[in-house]
Formats: sequence, C-alpha cells, structure tokens
Amino acid sequence: MLSRRLSTLFALLFSAGAYAAQNIDRIDVSPNPATVGQAVKITVTSKTDDTAPCGVQLDFGDGSKDPPQKVGDKWPPFPRTWEHTYRKPGKYTLTAAGARAGSLFGCVGSAHYDLDVQAAPAAAAKPAKPSVCPENWALKGTVKKDRSFTCVPAKGVTDAKAPETLDCPAGTEYFRKGKTLGCAK
Repeated sequence: MLSRRLSTLFALLFSAGAYAAQNIDRIDVSPNPATVGQAVKITVTSKTDDTAPCGVQLDFGDGSKDPPQKVGDKWPPFPRTWEHTYRKPGKYTLTAAGARAGSLFGCVGSAHYDLDVQAAPAAAAKPAKPSVCPENWALKGTVKKDRSFTCVPAKGVTDAKAPETLDCPAGTEYFRKGKTLGCAK
C-alpha cells in the first residue's frame, strides 16, 4: 500500500515537472510609435532560461491573433519575434499569453504592451510650376507642344500692366493684342 502511494506521488511529481513551462516576461516593440503600413517588430521574452516546451499566442490588439506557437525544447526558444503591420492609426494593446499549441500546454503568465500607431505622413505637395505669364496675368488654356501660350489678366485684376517684352521659349516670339499677350510661333 505504501509503495503504491509512493509510486503515485512520484508519478504526479514527474508529470508536474513535465508540464512545467516558461514564464512570459515582457513584450518589446520597435518602432514605437509606429506608422500605418510600417512593419512592427514584436519580441516576447521569458523570465527564465528554462527550455521546457510550451505554447505562446500573440494578440496584436487590432482584432488579429497569431496562432499559438511552440517554444522551447526542439522548437525555437524565447525570445520569439513576430512582425505585424497595422492598417489604421490608433492605440493598440498587444498581449502575449500562454496558449495550448498542439499537444503542449501554454507557457505561464502573460505580458501586455501599449503601442501607438500614427497615420502615415501625407505625401509632400508637388511644387507649383512657375507661371509662364507675368505677374497679375493668368495662362489661358495650356502651353502648346510648340511651347506657345497666351495670357489674360488674372481674375480680380483690373489694371494688369502688359510688359514691354517677355522671355519667350526658343522658336516663339512675344505678342501683345488687346487684353492678351504671350508667345507664339
């Protein structure tokens, strides 16, 4: 009877040791703040150097989760790294927690990290093309393939003074007629 109890006790102790798992310690994220569309590197670490196999799952905080990953023993150990790209700006709480991965029990504990994802910067505005028309004059239509153009007084300008000359592209000549001026072939 005593030997049966001892063998049961040893069996429980050994089986408990077989299910011992690594402790999830923290999450590190780079960069923070992140930008929409930018790949974010997420690293989960363990409190111990234990290599007992267990499962860990990462919740990215945006409604998506990575399937539980096996860690330790014959699988890659902690620290484990993921990459994730956020599609919308906002504050996201990432969570790494023990989760059953196949036949492995979950790692012990969990860790959280608050990530700020900012909107992507607006594309730089293209610099305005310099006007071919003199000050207080506006282009009428477009500059033609032969580089000729016509200018008229700009909206709201009643006293646009026509210059005596205009620096015209090669192959064109300055003209002035009534309330129009420009360069023509």
